Amino acid sequence: MTRQDAIKLLKEDKALYETDCCHAGDGSPDGDLLEALDMAIEALEQEQKWTPVSEEPPTLNDDGVSDMVLLCWSDGQRTVGAYRGDSTFVGQAWPVAKDARVTVTAWMPLPEPYFCENCGAKMKGQRNDSN
Repeated sequence: MTRQDAIKLLKEDKALYETDCCHAGDGSPDGDLLEALDMAIEALEQEQKWTPVSEEPPTLNDDGVSDMVLLCWSDGQRTVGAYRGDSTFVGQAWPVAKDARVTVTAWMPLPEPYFCENCGAKMKGQRNDSN
């Protein structure tokens, strides 16, 4: 089953559940189950996937560069960097390539930084972190 197949199946099941009072017991949809289905559908739809640079470069911020993103190079190596808007990427660690024609072919957003819910600790680099 593909991710798209799972999304379609969950949406169909949700629609059936909303219209079929037999599953609800008292005739009203179970809010918790519907919320869980919505969360599952949203999580599947928001899958992080590679975006070819040729189709859509990263969005630039007010400073004229993108947020840091994960980059995939034409030789398969992966690094983190930012897009400058002039078809170039900048970053701290670039792959050492034998072929100088190695280029960035695709990118994806970085995941949100880790946050420890039990201890309330912010990790360095978390958005809105003043450190």
